[in-house]
Amino acid sequence: MLTREDDFIESLYRSEYVKLLGYAQKWVGKAGPAQDLVQDTFHEAVQNADTLRSHPNPQGWLMQTLKYKLMTYERDRARYAKLFVSSEAVGEIAAPGSHMAELMQTVKAALTPQEFDLFERLILRGDSHLEAASELGITVWACQKRASRIKEKLKKALGENGGHKKTKFFCQLLMLAVIHR
Repeated sequence: MLTREDDFIESLYRSEYVKLLGYAQKWVGKAGPAQDLVQDTFHEAVQNADTLRSHPNPQGWLMQTLKYKLMTYERDRARYAKLFVSSEAVGEIAAPGSHMAELMQTVKAALTPQEFDLFERLILRGDSHLEAASELGITVWACQKRASRIKEKLKKALGENGGHKKTKFFCQLLMLAVIHR
């Protein structure tokens, strides 16, 4: 049986979902990530149902929450994009004996081919967890958990080389993996 709060959230979902999804899709340009961000917005609404119920403008609260999630998404994507290597530099970075070649070997040794494919799909192609999960025939939660485990494996494999430097090398490595395929 649904509670009053469940009815309230459901009515907001029914009335605002399409508008929020359209806004998110215009911002990110892809349906999958937009759906994930709107889903995250409604998850936040469920977590803060009391605050939302007493808010003078619940629709505005949802839109502001979505805007915050969109800005966070874009900031993270921009940070990763700045770290990718240009295609002209690929030859010198991937030269045998270079640090990048060593990193590539380390990552390939740390991950199974399936793990590497999932991480590449989520990070480089920008697929949503929903898209990856449906292709793999698993739940979204299972896809998120696998991605989390992959990241932990890579943190261990790459060691402690300093946060920003490690992220830069890791992003370069992923770009190389895509180019070499």
